[in-house]
Amino acid sequence: MANDPVDTYLASVKTSAVDRHTRDMEVFNQWKKNPTKKNMGVLLTHFDPQINAVASKWKAPTVPAAAFKADLQKNAIKAFETYNPQHEKNLKLRNHVQNIMKRSHRFNAKYQNMAYIPEERTALIAPVKQARDFLHEEHGKVPTPGAIADYLNQDQNHHMLPKRVQGKVTAKLIKTVGDYQIADIPAGSFETDPGFRSMSYEQEVLDMLPAALKGDEKTVYDYMYGQNGKPQVNSTGDIARRMGKSDSQISRLKRRIETTYKKYL
Repeated sequence: MANDPVDTYLASVKTSAVDRHTRDMEVFNQWKKNPTKKNMGVLLTHFDPQINAVASKWKAPTVPAAAFKADLQKNAIKAFETYNPQHEKNLKLRNHVQNIMKRSHRFNAKYQNMAYIPEERTALIAPVKQARDFLHEEHGKVPTPGAIADYLNQDQNHHMLPKRVQGKVTAKLIKTVGDYQIADIPAGSFETDPGFRSMSYEQEVLDMLPAALKGDEKTVYDYMYGQNGKPQVNSTGDIARRMGKSDSQISRLKRRIETTYKKYL
């Protein structure tokens, strides 16, 4: 009598799961016996399909993919470090990794709105810039948020404003829009002052920026901000000497960091 096709399918699924767990444990034990950076890389690469699947399923729309995946990888590493097959005989490594990666939901909750600029504020960026430029040229000094608000609220200037915000512009709103106006960030801002414009919105981006950096970018960032036990070093030359690289290499790394920073604003 021929085998039942359903039984055959279920048996194949069970066999593939057993084979997968066996392979998981081979790679895990290789790292456990020799916990080097290289072996951890092999282990992470082995679990990369699972990590990518979770990233696609759980990532909030406004959270940068690279940053979210980095947090998932961090939690996967915690899972490898805490997994004890002797104490958890009924818990497969892959399931343990999945359980620990659920902690990344907190990452989503904290950062899901960091890249979102409310539409009404986005619509004000151009009018605010035009008003600021006009008043600066007219009076020879940078206008205050209150002066810009007064100017935009004048009847003859209503044509500059979107209809939905006419008569509602305040000094506080002007200041908030100015914080979002990334066109005001000078090209060399990171070169001269890593803390430039570290206001509320930008600070959220800076807080999560390290998760989106890799390799030497992360090391340069650590020196710029005095993170992870490194002293704060603002000079490109000093960072270059500490890392054994040329000034031009460090400058390029800083530009890449700045590009990533602007991308997430």
